[in-house]
Amino acid sequence: SIFFCIAAASPRVIDDTDIIEIAGSLEHWQLVAKLLGFTPLDISGIEDLRKSQGVRMLMIWKKKDGQEATYEKLDSVLRKLKQNGAADHVCELRTRTCC
Repeated sequence: SIFFCIAAASPRVIDDTDIIEIAGSLEHWQLVAKLLGFTPLDISGIEDLRKSQGVRMLMIWKKKDGQEATYEKLDSVLRKLKQNGAADHVCELRTRTCC
C-alpha cells in the first residue's frame, strides 16, 4: 500500500545508517540524484566509483544539503519518480527512528 510520510513534528535529517538501507531499494539512482540537485558532472563522478553508487549519492546529498536532507524531501523525490516502494521504505525508517 502507498502512504505518504507525515511528519510527527518538524522534518528530520536523514540518518546515516538509514541511507545504506534506503540506497538498496533505489531504482535508477541517477534520476533520484538529478531531482536532489546533482549536476551531470556530479553524477558522472559517482558513476566512476563503480560500487555503492546509491549510498555515495545519498551521503553526498546529506553533506551538501545539511538540515535540508530530510526523510520527507527524499520521500517526495521518490514519489515523483514513481519509486513508491523505496518511498514507503523511507517512511518506515523515519517512523521507526523518530518515535
